This record gives sequence, structure tokens and C-alpha cells, in this order.
Amino acid sequence: MRRKLYQVLETDAAFVQEHHQTGDILSLLSDDIGHIQNMYLRAIFPTVVAGTLTLLITLGLGIFDWRFALWVLLLLLVQIVLIPWWGLLIETKRKLRQKELTQKAYVDLTDAVLGLSDWAITHRQDTFVAQASAATAKLAVSTHHSKMFQWARDFVSDLFFGAIPAA
Repeated sequence: MRRKLYQVLETDAAFVQEHHQTGDILSLLSDDIGHIQNMYLRAIFPTVVAGTLTLLITLGLGIFDWRFALWVLLLLLVQIVLIPWWGLLIETKRKLRQKELTQKAYVDLTDAVLGLSDWAITHRQDTFVAQASAATAKLAVSTHHSKMFQWARDFVSDLFFGAIPAA
């Protein structure tokens, strides 16, 4: 993904200003780093480790009591399959919207900063501040909703994890 971005920029290096806005490039670069970080650190590695541990724990418990092992397997599968799938369904649309808002914020901010002298000459600094902060405010609200959903999802996950010893 990073290579693709740099290849596109490399082929158009002399004409970047004609094809891309500076804010678009900043948005792509920041989104690139965040996407790669989330993909490996929050999705792939924990899923592999959780799946392996689930199988090992269930097999180990199955030696002593197969019904309890089946109960633990069911609860752990809810933990590592159903709850993340539910989170993915809910958060995918919101993350796409946040990506659009971030890109708009970068574009608006770079356009405003590059045209700062125009804002100062026309004495419209208040309009500059309001326009530059509008997309950022919408992004902050969306990010807050994401954090609240993540908290609720983690709480439900903890409830399922707490049900294991209750058996």
C-alpha cells in the first residue's frame, strides 16, 4: 500500500500540484501509516494469538471436563469471532466517514494556510478560523462516538469473559 502511494507520487513528481492537492497527499500519508499500524497491531497478531490460545485452552480443559471445555470454547469463540465481527460491522461505515472528514480537514487547512495572506488582506480571519475548525469538530464528534462504541463493545466482551468462571 505504501509502495503504491509512493509510485503514484513518483510518476507525477513534477506535476504533483496539477493532479493532487497538498492536503490530499498529507491525508494519504497519514492514513497509510494508521492503516498499516491498525492492521497488524490490532487485527492480525491478536487474532492469531487468541485463536491459538483458545484451541490450546479448550483442549487442555477437555481432558478434565468436556462439558466445561465446550462452554469455555463457546464463550471464547464469542470473544474472538462474534464480538469483533459486530464491531467491524458497526465501525466500518464510521471509519470511512472519519477518513473523508480527515481528508477534508487536511485539504481545507492547507488551502487556508496557503491563502492566509488573502484572509489577512480581506480582514476575514474569523471566517478562516471557523472554516478551518468545522471539519475538525465533526471529526472529533465522530471519534467520540467511536470511542463510546468501543467502550460498550469491550464491556460486553468483559461480561462474556466473566461468564467463564460462573459456570
